[in-house]
Amino acid sequence: MLAQEDATPWERGPESTKPGLVSTDNELKGRGFFSELGIVRRKPARPDAPITISKSCTDKMAMYQCTSVLISTTSLLISPKGAYITTLVLPKSQHVLTATDRAFGRTGRMSAISPEITQNWNDTFSFRPFNIITTTLEFEWSRRGGEAGCAMLPSNLTAVYTPHLQETLIGGVLQGRKQHDPRGASAICRKRMWAAVRDVHAIMLDVSLTSKASEAARYKDLKTLPGLESRRRVKEDVRNVALRGWIRNDGDDLFS
Repeated sequence: MLAQEDATPWERGPESTKPGLVSTDNELKGRGFFSELGIVRRKPARPDAPITISKSCTDKMAMYQCTSVLISTTSLLISPKGAYITTLVLPKSQHVLTATDRAFGRTGRMSAISPEITQNWNDTFSFRPFNIITTTLEFEWSRRGGEAGCAMLPSNLTAVYTPHLQETLIGGVLQGRKQHDPRGASAICRKRMWAAVRDVHAIMLDVSLTSKASEAARYKDLKTLPGLESRRRVKEDVRNVALRGWIRNDGDDLFS
């Protein structure tokens, strides 16, 4: 917004009266609603995109400053202490200091995460704003790097590479598999990662932890395990005081 010639927030117009267009307070906003700065926005954010409760990358990264980059499953095996982002590198041509401060900094919306709040967190969690630096390097295939008149479109191909695993995904599905085919699931999807964590728990010497992990019949149940109570507390605090309007993704975690 601040990159515009006139960064004055737009006044909100009257609600649409077109039939079939219903707006509720339980919807995440997209790219519009420029009068509301610092709010949690949805992804995809295009006006013609379907309504979702997926949060924007900016909002997710703001949350990572408190929870670390680990998800629920990996938090059962790895301490979040060493999994925080320390530095975010942005292209200098696109960086607006006021905007990044508002999104991530101690003086923006995250200023609500006070010491009075974090002192009640488990010592494995803390509020760690990352350092933001810029670079003059430009990605060769960015929308700003193409030839004049050449449309640059995002790719639906994804490469997953680790020393022991390589995958090619097309639209989130393993190459050569069809959509909705269970065999087309990536090794880094939630279901496969949960299965891997259960396999690790099965060979651990901590019998109490192993039994608790096996009690989760569904992915939804996994999130309620006692071992994740501290993480749930952190996320709840951040949603309540800093990232207000964050809608929980309920209903997509009922698989087993």
